[in-house]
Amino acid sequence: MRWQKDEVDQWCDQWAAQRRKMLGILDLEPRDRIGKLRSTLGAVREEGEGASQGAVTQSFPEVYVGIPLLVHRAWNLMERDWRQVINAQYVWREIPVKIKADEFGYSVRHYWNYLQYGKAFISGYVTQFSEQGSPVMQTQNSLANAR
Repeated sequence: MRWQKDEVDQWCDQWAAQRRKMLGILDLEPRDRIGKLRSTLGAVREEGEGASQGAVTQSFPEVYVGIPLLVHRAWNLMERDWRQVINAQYVWREIPVKIKADEFGYSVRHYWNYLQYGKAFISGYVTQFSEQGSPVMQTQNSLANAR
């Protein structure tokens, strides 16, 4: 059976895409830069009609939103070893696992274990804030009504 990404992998991929932009690993598109674009033509193209009238348009790719925000909060709270493996696995995805594990001084086995621990931590953190399936959001009555 071939390995397939699970839901937590998809959440982490979304988080990593935003993180790579913020770290400058991927080139930002001009529309993704914070504040005004560097050229007048870019400002006119972004703001459209009335660009020369002093209208302000802001775009903030440097903040996490939605599920990536919850993943980032979980990432900040988790064990340091897990955090660096999660970062390496999803943000620096082009680098082979063996090289990443050696860089951290882990065996490949420990690397995969830490990845699983980190994913479990993220899963627990994110699901506690989701409306469905959250024990925090459910009461005894809501569980009885769901039947």
